[in-house]
This record gives sequence, structure tokens and C-alpha cells, in this order.
Amino acid sequence: MIKFVGAALTAMAVAAAGTGCTREAADDAQASPAQSAPAPAGVDAGALDPANYPTKPLPPMGNGGGRQHAAVLEANRLADAVVGPWEVDEAINQIAGLGFAYGGSPILPERLQVVMDKRAAEVGQPKMVTGYASNRKLDNQRMLNNVVLEMQDPQAASAAAHDMPQRLLDLAGQYESTTGTAIVPIPGHDDAFAVASTAELPETGDRPWNMVESFTAHGPFVLFQRAQTTADMADAVSLVARTLDLQIPAIAGFTPTAAADLPNLPKDPSGLLARTLPVGPKGETFVNNATLGTRAMLHEEPNPIAAHKAYSDAGADLKVVADGTVFRTRDAAAAKALATRFSETETGPHAPADAVPNLPDSTCYHLTDNDKFACAGASDQHTFVVYGPRLQDVHHMAAAQYLLLAAK
Repeated sequence: MIKFVGAALTAMAVAAAGTGCTREAADDAQASPAQSAPAPAGVDAGALDPANYPTKPLPPMGNGGGRQHAAVLEANRLADAVVGPWEVDEAINQIAGLGFAYGGSPILPERLQVVMDKRAAEVGQPKMVTGYASNRKLDNQRMLNNVVLEMQDPQAASAAAHDMPQRLLDLAGQYESTTGTAIVPIPGHDDAFAVASTAELPETGDRPWNMVESFTAHGPFVLFQRAQTTADMADAVSLVARTLDLQIPAIAGFTPTAAADLPNLPKDPSGLLARTLPVGPKGETFVNNATLGTRAMLHEEPNPIAAHKAYSDAGADLKVVADGTVFRTRDAAAAKALATRFSETETGPHAPADAVPNLPDSTCYHLTDNDKFACAGASDQHTFVVYGPRLQDVHHMAAAQYLLLAAK
């Protein structure tokens, strides 16, 4: 079973790309010896020090198995068809709340209340398969949460897209801090069932938050947006409309996995996850052990706009996340170039740190806001990055990750 923490997802406490669930080398089993392919010029694989981190790829991982695991695997597929808020408005790109440590996450039926009122969630859960949410903000001005829910069939989606907003209307009088709850039209999207309301929140003083929660059935999906702004209600409505303008064509290219095939979804469709520094025995969460496509890889990024440019320049088409993170790029030159500029994808201050011993072209830096270290490097067409609280241990992790990628 994948872990939950309290009412939120375990993943929300994990930063797969910055404050990751790193393990000290001494806590793991002894590193496994592995044969290595010829190292690139200048790399002496025998001189690298992985400490006790594993250096032998895992055996084939098999298929999804239980309902939760299958739902997460399907959600990671779905994430590649979910529009990020920064695509709607580049200013809305800061990590937002709702428990999301890094901006996006799979949403399973039993945790639908993470993204909406729990009583509205209750009527959407019974025939929900999985979902994915991408959430960002512009401090004290705007928030946008874009969610796609995959339902069992179009009929279930239509029912949920009606019943969830209707529940919001039915319960409107129970919230003292919320006023003016009413149905509002979304321009260009007559099939959207949207509910508007205004709330007073302490952090914005006398500026109320105008919120629109919109539900649209589209085939077997429910497209849900929660747009909040301190400008006016028209601004919130516009955010929803623009999100739907992008989300509807994005979801059109996604084919849901048939119910009978969900347990057969591969845990490692590319084979690259087996060559990525693994999480500890009890470290699996909703955002690690993940394989992500070109759009999906951005949802958890601290700086999705800068990351999109860096990854696009490198031709990165795949990202896998475990205790290390690995990108598949266009070629070896692109992988090396991405490693050298990886700090550009971060937010907040960072300072150079000592490179990984005996690993030429590796780059390390200190994220001073949260006192973490990161090291990036490349092996063939793959760029990797590892994070942790102590630089020496991060050096060991980087050495192990290089050897995992270079192993035969």
C-alpha cells in the first residue's frame, strides 16, 4: 500500500525534486557490484565513491498490482494531459497550498477532498478511477488549481459534474466566511457547471477572494477548476474559461486505460526507473517511483517555466523519479548541457558547491533557503540530479546514480 499522512497525501511531504526522501548511505544495504559499460572519456568509474548506495540496476519491476498502485500509475499517464496553471497565465507559477509540496500530484478517490470541499468530493468518489491536480499561485493575488478526474465512463462523469457543484450550492449557507454563492456562466463553455462565491481571508485583509469552482464533463473525464483572485469575479471566470480552452484539446489526446487493464500497467514502462537510485524500503509515496512525460514532468517543478525551456532545449522526453531523478534527453551532448545548467530550474537563492569527486562535468550547488544540496551529472543521453542535506552524502548518491546508468 502507498502511504498516506493524515488527511493529505504522503507525497505532499516529499519533495522529489529538492527536498527529496534521501537516505544516508549507512542506512542501506551494501552496494551491489555491477559491471559498467566503458566510461566516457575522463571518467574513471573505479575512482567513484558510492559509499553504500546501490550501483546495480533493479530487476524488472512488473506491473501495477493493487488498486492504489494502478491508480497512481494511471494518474501519472494522465498528468501528461493536464494543463499547468502557468500555461494559462505565466504569472501563476508559484508553488501553492492544498498540501502540494511541489505543485502537482495524483489524486485518488479517497483523497478527492484534498482539492475540493469534502462533501462535494463525497458524491464524486464512488465511480472515480483516478485523477491528477496541478496547483499554483501568485502570492495574495491569484490561485489556480486545475484537476482532471478520470471516471469509470461518460455517464459517471456527467453525473459527477452535475452532483458535485450542486452539493456546493446546497451547502452554501453553512459557510459563514463565504457569501454570494451562485451559478455563473463560463464564456465559450456552456456545458460547464460553475459556482461563484466570495470569501474573506485574513492574509488579504479587506480584499476578498473571488472564487469560481467549475465542473465540466468531457467524455469519461470531469474537468475541475478552482480559480481564486483578489481582483474581481470576472477575473476568476476568465481564468476558468482560459483553462478550459487549453484543457479540452489537451485531454482529447489521452486514452484512458480500460478497467480490466489497469492492474497490468507497467511500473517501469521505459526500463529507466530500474536504473535510477531507488527509494528506501518504506519510502514509496505518491510522487516517487514515477515515470513522467514532457508535460507531466513540469507539474512538480519549483520553476516550471525555466524547467520547460531547459528540458525542451535538451530534447528531454522522459523523467523518472525515485530517490534520484533521471531525464532522457536527445543525445549525450544534450544530457551534458542540461546537467551543467540544471540550477537554472530552481527557485530561490543557491550557491556553487564542490563538484562530485572524480566525476568530470558534474555540478553541485547549495539551496540556501532550505539548506539542501544538489548535484547533477550525465551518463550517455541521461541527465541526473540528486538532493540531500549533506554535501558528502549527495556526492555518494551522485556517484551511485552515475554507476547505475553506466552499468550493463
